[in-house]
Amino acid sequence: MVLIHEGRAVLAGDLEQVRASFGSNTVHLVFEGDGAFLSALPGVAAARVDTNAAELRLGPGADAQAVLAAALARVRVSRFEIAAPSLEEIFIDRVGAGATEGRPVEVAV
Repeated sequence: MVLIHEGRAVLAGDLEQVRASFGSNTVHLVFEGDGAFLSALPGVAAARVDTNAAELRLGPGADAQAVLAAALARVRVSRFEIAAPSLEEIFIDRVGAGATEGRPVEVAV
């Protein structure tokens, strides 16, 4: 897999190795209750919270288990999953958020 930005390869390698090298920084939760507080939990850098589900992107050094414990204290959690970042998240991390505004992300596999 090769990530290309402005005609240059910015990252290359086996897909799973590349994803693993960036760590697992996304937590998916399915819950019952009011999850509005989830985006304000310590360690959460970005969040998308819906009625009964949330996708929480953790900041560097954040502990997913601490996020789970805090969530369990206030809502009933029926699903908790830690996921590796998407290719788009890796690309943005590598080249910066402004690089993808209005442009497709080029990925060669």
